[in-house]
Amino acid sequence: MAMKPQLVELLEAMKALGLKPMHELSPVDARAQMEAGVKARNAPIVEVGSVEESTIPGPGGDIPVRIYRPDGAGGSRSLGALVYYHGGGHVIGSFDTHDSLPRATFRDANIVLLSVDHRVVRTEQRRAGNAYLSLWSRQH
Repeated sequence: MAMKPQLVELLEAMKALGLKPMHELSPVDARAQMEAGVKARNAPIVEVGSVEESTIPGPGGDIPVRIYRPDGAGGSRSLGALVYYHGGGHVIGSFDTHDSLPRATFRDANIVLLSVDHRVVRTEQRRAGNAYLSLWSRQH
């Protein structure tokens, strides 16, 4: 089966930049490569009303969250909310590698977006389940 042209283009661009395939890297090195790649893009930041770094108490300790609010949010006006789990395969993603998607996609949706960060205890362990946040967001 032939690869899609977009995937071929991406793999060629990664090779031209000297990036290693993810399967050849340790989780720590893959995270570092992904963070560096996002910073190198130097993409403009999409402005939103506000962005707040916070934590939410969870069953296994505090869970880092980033809360995006549209312009004019606050006061007595009630807004819908979405819990967003950023990409990265639960190994290499972070708030910063996946910041542009919530900003660009949800800025004009007039909702609050709660982005959940991964908890990394040790790279060889699975991350603690964060579905708890969905329940928390309904109460707050």
